[in-house]
Amino acid sequence: MTPLITVITLSYNNDSTILRAIDSVLCQSYPKIQYIVSDDCSESFDSKSIHDYIQKNNKGNIVELLVLKNTVNKGISKNLNTAISYANGQYLFNVAADDEFYDDRVLEEWTRQFQTTGAEVITALRAVYDENLEKYLFTLPNKKECGLIKNSAPKELFEHMTGKNLIFGCCTARTKRSYALFGGYDEKYSLIEDYPSNMKLLRSDVRIGFWDRIVIKYRSGGISSPEHISDSYLKISEDIFNNEILPYTSNHKKARANFRHWRNECIWSRDGNKYMHKHKNRPGRFRYLTAMFFKHPLISFQLLKKKINDYAN
Repeated sequence: MTPLITVITLSYNNDSTILRAIDSVLCQSYPKIQYIVSDDCSESFDSKSIHDYIQKNNKGNIVELLVLKNTVNKGISKNLNTAISYANGQYLFNVAADDEFYDDRVLEEWTRQFQTTGAEVITALRAVYDENLEKYLFTLPNKKECGLIKNSAPKELFEHMTGKNLIFGCCTARTKRSYALFGGYDEKYSLIEDYPSNMKLLRSDVRIGFWDRIVIKYRSGGISSPEHISDSYLKISEDIFNNEILPYTSNHKKARANFRHWRNECIWSRDGNKYMHKHKNRPGRFRYLTAMFFKHPLISFQLLKKKINDYAN
């Protein structure tokens, strides 16, 4: 059985990277793909050029194609909902316009994983690269986080994720049916679609399957990268915590501590990255650590204490 699957690429000012993302779809071995590209009102996105490029390079696996461009900027969640409203595939996959599928067999093997396990949602691994998608850095989720995802019951995993998301949209696929289970992506969280939907599924006792396979080459430097995280992103994260986590957690004190630690790490990484970029030609590391301890003494102490405790354990 070879069901139709849907692949969605969301784009926003990704002129320099989108063709590589598209190429990673065109080279897939899976033979029956509906491909939807949805641009969120980029300044220079040319729908016809993108459509023509895909048609010209289609080797036959793209059996349905739709290239959309929003007339106003909607945000990630609303843009994704719009794209999914056109989806005809049994399974929904994402590859962002600045990422790539890891190899040409990802979709074939991922679809087989759905058929074999009967899962509604399957998350996998992403290989994190530098901002040019050239140098491999590390793989996420890490070994400990993979164990939590794989071995925890849904409501247990919810508690493990009260501080930060472990199941990222870039390396998570779902059945179209599961999309209806959480009512679509919540558009009031305009920049973050995956975390609130994950938490809704988990607190509803829906298990998220884990597949120990790298599926995405993930480009660093996006809006969710700690070193580039914005105040708007942090504010939306706080709203998610207050609305989707705090009312449902069994341990309010631990949840608050987990979220505060994640937020502090993001602030520390962002401000530290700015300092390191500014002083990259000087003896950097010691100056960087000293500057961060002066700028964020409480956060720095808390992070240092946690690292010592983690090392001791």
